[in-house]
Amino acid sequence: MMDKSLLLITLPIALAAGFGLLKGIPLLQSALRTEQLAVLPLASGAMVDVPEAGVLVLSLRGTLGSRDFAGASFILRDAAGNPAPSSLIVMRTARTSLAGETTLAVRRFTISSPGRYQLDVAGLEPDRISANSRLVLSRAGGARLAFRVLWVVVAAVALLAGIVLSAVVAFAQPAPVAFSEPAAGSPVRSDILNSVRSALAIPADGESRFKVFHLRTAGAWAYFEGNEVVHVGGPEWQETDLTARALLQLEAGEWQVRAIWSLPASGETLLAEFERQISELRERFSVPATIFP
Repeated sequence: MMDKSLLLITLPIALAAGFGLLKGIPLLQSALRTEQLAVLPLASGAMVDVPEAGVLVLSLRGTLGSRDFAGASFILRDAAGNPAPSSLIVMRTARTSLAGETTLAVRRFTISSPGRYQLDVAGLEPDRISANSRLVLSRAGGARLAFRVLWVVVAAVALLAGIVLSAVVAFAQPAPVAFSEPAAGSPVRSDILNSVRSALAIPADGESRFKVFHLRTAGAWAYFEGNEVVHVGGPEWQETDLTARALLQLEAGEWQVRAIWSLPASGETLLAEFERQISELRERFSVPATIFP
């Protein structure tokens, strides 16, 4: 049976991971948005001061569905006129405001040193450009983004593991306890039947036996059901109307009857009381379920 006390470990892990996930997701979203460096008009020759080396992301900002950027190409040059290495962003990210303004990341520039840079744009048709169309240069998330991605992933995995383990521990069923059926004539069987016979005040004179319907033991517990048969002479034995059921516990090497019912002595009306006693004993002492029919 799985130890329920493990919930004292798995549940706090799940709660802590859930809290970490709630904190980490907004931070990750913030890092994904990048840090805006400059908003420039959609025109060639705009200047921008880059305070440090790193990666810049160029985004197009304008009305959703605008054709202002169609055919445009971009080069970012340093003070000496050298173009900064750049690459297209294949997995593009886009954000659209409630006003219908969309920002789409399209190109990544690698800046080797800080300084003043010029953004050259070719392929534009100035007469058709809307005043709402602009260019946005932002710093990429970098190490901060990687850390926050790792944070969210670890928190999500820990949360899932905590939930799964807690569910397994909470709903795990105890493994069936192995039982045995004492063979006829074995010392265990004889001791159990003698204890039942004593509880029913049946004389131990050898003239009474039990026809056993059910007898199983597991650990320190045994459950019996059977009818009495009596010696009627010679080799003949006859079954009586005495039926008995009993739950026994092994204590100090002796089988003790903990609950017993018999018919006709107890009567049908007391069978419910016997079953109630059995239920209480099973719950109180974790009596193995495998010994019962």
